Amino acid sequence: MPSYAPASPGATAGHWDAGLKSGQGSSALSSGSLTAAANKQRSASSRIATGEFSCFLNVIVQCLWHCTCFRTAVMAWPTAVFQEHEIASALRDLFGQLYSMEQDQHPHQPVDPTFLRHTLAGLPGAKFQVGEMSDAGELVMALYEQLAPVASKANQPGLLNHRLACMTRCGCGVRNCVLHSLVFQPPKVFTVQLAWQTDNESKLDITAAMLALREVLDLADIYLGIEREAFVYHMRSMVCYYGQHSIAYVLVSDSLWYIFDDARILQIGQWTDVVTKCSLGRTQPS
Repeated sequence: MPSYAPASPGATAGHWDAGLKSGQGSSALSSGSLTAAANKQRSASSRIATGEFSCFLNVIVQCLWHCTCFRTAVMAWPTAVFQEHEIASALRDLFGQLYSMEQDQHPHQPVDPTFLRHTLAGLPGAKFQVGEMSDAGELVMALYEQLAPVASKANQPGLLNHRLACMTRCGCGVRNCVLHSLVFQPPKVFTVQLAWQTDNESKLDITAAMLALREVLDLADIYLGIEREAFVYHMRSMVCYYGQHSIAYVLVSDSLWYIFDDARILQIGQWTDVVTKCSLGRTQPS
């Protein structure tokens, strides 16, 4: 689940930051420019405790937290807006813990996502039951659906716009079978989900997929009627899985990628290092 956002240093989603041209949109990582030292402090402090089958939740929280436009909006919500909404309150509380940890130069304990985990278990459909593994892609969609009314109430109606469209089967090898046009303003964060035939793909196929992923995405390549290079997005985060475990890769500064694996955070390096690590470890981007 690669996420793209404006070119400013930052986030993810996220799943995800993509970068707009200078002067268009807002930074996806923070409301102001962050120094490399500040970014490193954020990555080192934002640890989330390991829970039973909670890795799919942890990676989404990390991507959303490191997406500045999303994080800033959530942290700005007045209490009256979210206090009666259980999932919004749980996420806001978790973000508050991450913020407090970030201010601590020597954080001792990772934050605990249990409250959010149990709240999600109460959603209709029983998709996110405690003690069971769930899909990170389904989780982020469920979160967007639950948070959209809160964002609207906070006068942020465009923050969580999302659509699931075009499930047309075109046949193997058919390109451009369906043409897409953008009828709304370009999003601040652009998230792509990759579908695999199995959860145990070959090293060759994973390598091919990683090499096909671009660090820079021009929205003109996705939608008709968009001026080329008018809306250019840069990859900021990516959710991956291997076996029954999910991890997140996040671009914390302009050039350094980190891996977030529950409470464990490691510096990986450049994007080429991420490609190599995923290929060798047969880690599938989702």
